[in-house]
Amino acid sequence: MKIEWIGVIYTRMKYGCHHLFKSNRYKLTKRLIQYFESKNCDLPAEEKNILKKYLSKTLVSTISYPFIKEYHYRMVNVLWDKTKSLYYVYHNGKKLYFRKGLSKVKVRNMYNGLCIEQDLRSPHSYFAFPVCYQPSDIAADIGAAEGIWALDIVEKVQKIYLFECESDWIEALQATFEPWKEKVYIVRKYVSDFTDENHTVLDDYFSEENSFPTIIKVDIEGDEIACVKGASNVLAQHVHHAFLCTYHNVDDFAILSDKMTGLQFTVQPSEGHIIAIYSEPDYGCKDITKIVRKGLIHAYKQIP
Repeated sequence: MKIEWIGVIYTRMKYGCHHLFKSNRYKLTKRLIQYFESKNCDLPAEEKNILKKYLSKTLVSTISYPFIKEYHYRMVNVLWDKTKSLYYVYHNGKKLYFRKGLSKVKVRNMYNGLCIEQDLRSPHSYFAFPVCYQPSDIAADIGAAEGIWALDIVEKVQKIYLFECESDWIEALQATFEPWKEKVYIVRKYVSDFTDENHTVLDDYFSEENSFPTIIKVDIEGDEIACVKGASNVLAQHVHHAFLCTYHNVDDFAILSDKMTGLQFTVQPSEGHIIAIYSEPDYGCKDITKIVRKGLIHAYKQIP
């Protein structure tokens, strides 16, 4: 693995500056260490020790485990497609395109971030669970963005529905999945618990399609509960594997776990925790316990 050492040096200098000026991010890092040392923290002892050690010399990030250092400033070959005017990288032997407006450096950093999320050691990894994708499976990627999860399974399943409303990503998705355009359908609607011109309920959409997913992945920035409410029939009758992000809102893990259990799913949480911070205002949170969250759940049913 090639490393850009200028980036490594920059990271160390950045930590030093935050330490020197006692930034809010630095203060939050130290508060998290104190929390992991306290009796109020009910995380497993081994995980607490790993987090404390990592954060002793590194600023807190959404995923704060030592393995992420393997990706920081990793050199990635970012290529330019002249015909499509888009940057792309080779991901597991397939071209993964990125939206316009991103620089080469931003594409590299974004791709490394995606790889951190999907590393088997990550609390955000859909592949950390023992799921065997079958040629008869139909997948629905709710909140597809760049489509990295769908790209990893596209040759294993019968077809995939990509739900993505951000117009900046549509062109990139079309480029990425062009080799499989006969089995990949891009749906430009928000998924929710009501249907109108811009939104859809999964039960309504797939009833009209007369084609039903057996596997779904949902990452829609906090609207996961609404998605599940609008997919009760699909979930009860057709889906046997569901990956649901649970870190966007403080109560999502408990609520989504209960809903999926009520639909006769067995619920398995991801290993580890996500620190739910995204920008400067989050660094001043008053209650540490509310930002240390489970990343996602895998809800599954045994196939008869």
